[in-house]
Amino acid sequence: MTSPEKVHELLQTNLPFFSKVVLKIKNKESGQIQPFIFNRAQEYLHFRIEKQKKEKGRVRIIILKGRQQGMSTYAAARGYHLSTRNRGKAVFILSHEYQTTNKLFAMVDRFQHHCPEAIKPHTDVYNNKQIKFDRLDSEYTTGTAGNEDVGRGGTLQYFHGSEVGFWENTDGIETGIMQSIADVADTEILLESTANGMGNMFHRKCMAAMRGEGDYELVFIPWFWQKEYRRPVDDNFTYTEEEVILKESFRLDAEQIYWRRIKIEEFGTEWKFRQEYPMTVQDAFVTSGTSLVNGDSIIKARKAKFDNATAPLVLGVDMGREMDRTVVMPRRGRCVYPFTIFDPKTEGIIRQTTVAARLARMIEKQKVNKVFIDVAKGYGVIDILVQDGFGDIIRGVFFNEGAIENDKYANKRAEMHILARDWIESEAVSIPDNDELEVDMASIPNYKETTNGLIQIPPKKDIKKILGRSPDLWDAFILTFAYPVASNIVNKAVRLKKITGRSPFKTTRRLQKSDEAVNLSSTVNIWG
Repeated sequence: MTSPEKVHELLQTNLPFFSKVVLKIKNKESGQIQPFIFNRAQEYLHFRIEKQKKEKGRVRIIILKGRQQGMSTYAAARGYHLSTRNRGKAVFILSHEYQTTNKLFAMVDRFQHHCPEAIKPHTDVYNNKQIKFDRLDSEYTTGTAGNEDVGRGGTLQYFHGSEVGFWENTDGIETGIMQSIADVADTEILLESTANGMGNMFHRKCMAAMRGEGDYELVFIPWFWQKEYRRPVDDNFTYTEEEVILKESFRLDAEQIYWRRIKIEEFGTEWKFRQEYPMTVQDAFVTSGTSLVNGDSIIKARKAKFDNATAPLVLGVDMGREMDRTVVMPRRGRCVYPFTIFDPKTEGIIRQTTVAARLARMIEKQKVNKVFIDVAKGYGVIDILVQDGFGDIIRGVFFNEGAIENDKYANKRAEMHILARDWIESEAVSIPDNDELEVDMASIPNYKETTNGLIQIPPKKDIKKILGRSPDLWDAFILTFAYPVASNIVNKAVRLKKITGRSPFKTTRRLQKSDEAVNLSSTVNIWG
């Protein structure tokens, strides 16, 4: 039997135990009152929060999830636990609309109403917006995001933003109530929402967290973690081709697939389902069929395990400037390998000489055939590498230069976009299993046509507005399609470099390898 002291310790420090023993919730299907036992999504969120709190002393979490997965219930329970088991804690819950605010307060009202009398905290203020626990000097308050001045003037220890993707007046909220949470230990901010398109505050914060920028960590919750999201099937059930891919990629069973199929029929469109019940981060921010690249093709390429060892190795380099990062994307035929990022925000100032030296090392170590660099910001690096003897390997690319097929594309930028899209949507290709890369790929708007029928891509400023930043991973990727590359081009480049190099020993060794390679007649085109 557990001692009273141990029970008290668990109630004080263990939220899952406190929730199971003390808190009551309403079953969303039957409406019956039952103990609050965490589901899989809530268990995962709790693990991530406690891990961050242990490591950093405070909590800054942004949660991207599907509908009805219990994130608001968890956040409400966490706030109630904090304000009723500690002294001097101010909790604030902010929702996007009045009706949802009332529902969130109803959860807390239910917690307080069903709390065992032996541990129920005394209250002196109790209305439909606030509960004050006077003997603890703590309080639990709710508000609606329609007023940008909501919550101003106080000091909070815990803040839960509900359905942040649908907030209005976010500038005022960020400079108002969001500044009421002190930047100190033992404070917590949880921002959660289903997605509501791109370019809003929630989307920007998700993308920044995914890149590791700032204090927030992104927690993504896929729909298929919910046990109730399934439908029974009969013996006649068969998968579509798309469903087979999803089944294999995400290890879904027939009942989950059928539930998904029924939901798509209810919505009348797949993109709406993907936004409301995402399987990936990209799914959550998908737009209504306006993206250049098919989202399912991206998912398939992420899950594929494919290589093309005999094809030429090409690097696409999107150069950063000042505090912008530089991205190096390697592609060999049908496979994109893990990319490299040089980030001044983590390394400090990265000079062009350093970038050039790192690229030179990659070229030699990985036997790179061709490097395409965006000239707009990379002309200095290009000059250095050419001077160092890599002239046959390095090629600068102007995005606004003429396309090879100038009767089809408005410029080189449009040509690279379409070639990259066609590559992703073809069979048997592989890309890194990376959320940020997928979001970059899915954020590019579809092309338009000029008055004379040429394909053109929307301006970079429009893409930045959607994504909240420059799509540097995508830009590095499409640079690998700038020009065709023959597989034996590296041999001439290595020979030229080593003839003009500094080390006689290295020259001899490299020449021998080059002579052997020159005899090969393969000329694999990287576009194939």
